[in-house]
This record gives sequence, C-alpha cells and structure tokens, in this order.
Amino acid sequence: MSGPQKPRDLWTDEEFIAEFGETAKKLPWPMPLGALQRPGWSGRIRTYLVWCPRCRMTPHGGFTVAHLAGYQDRLECGQCRARYDQLLPARRLKGALLNPFSSPRLLAFLLLLAVLVAIAASRP
Repeated sequence: MSGPQKPRDLWTDEEFIAEFGETAKKLPWPMPLGALQRPGWSGRIRTYLVWCPRCRMTPHGGFTVAHLAGYQDRLECGQCRARYDQLLPARRLKGALLNPFSSPRLLAFLLLLAVLVAIAASRP
C-alpha cells in the first residue's frame, strides 16, 4: 500500500481518493472501503468510494466517500445526489432474483438449470 500508514478510520476523503480513485473509476459499482468508524461516528459503518461521472469537474473530481444512509440505505453522490446504491452487487443480485425477466443472463441460467433437472429426473 502506497498510502498513509495510519488506520483507515483516520484517513481523510482526499487520502481515500488519492489511494483508490483510479481503481474506483474502473469499477461498475461503488468501491467498498470497509467498515469504518470515522471521528464523530458512534460505530462502524460500511463505507464506499463513489465516483460520479456527471460530477467529474467538481473539486473532488466526482468522488464522494459515503455510507449507506436512511431507511432505504441510500448511497448518493455528494454533489448531485445521484443514487448509486442500486449498483452494489448484493442489490443487483437481489433485484435480479426478484425479477428474473430483467436479467437475461439469470433467466437463461434458470432455464438451463430447469432443463438439466428435468433430464436428471427423467433418467432411471
């Protein structure tokens, strides 16, 4: 690790951006930073580095260090308030399982699985 040698709980937003910014830009979802307890927080909270391409010209280059907030566990850009919680892998999987027709790959997998089960059940 080339970043600061202090606990991540004490890192500033700028340190997270400098260390993980380029990697976060390449990911299709917000980059998890771990469960952090930053100054003023009562406990550990899963924290993410969010890159918002719409806000790339802002002083932080479109980056926000954020955590899931509110009753709906929102994950938002700090500038434009665009939501990114729906891009988290667990949410994408949950959404695909609740509505398999929205995910062609999952639907194809389920159909293939059903065919294989039917073939296995028909054999003596």
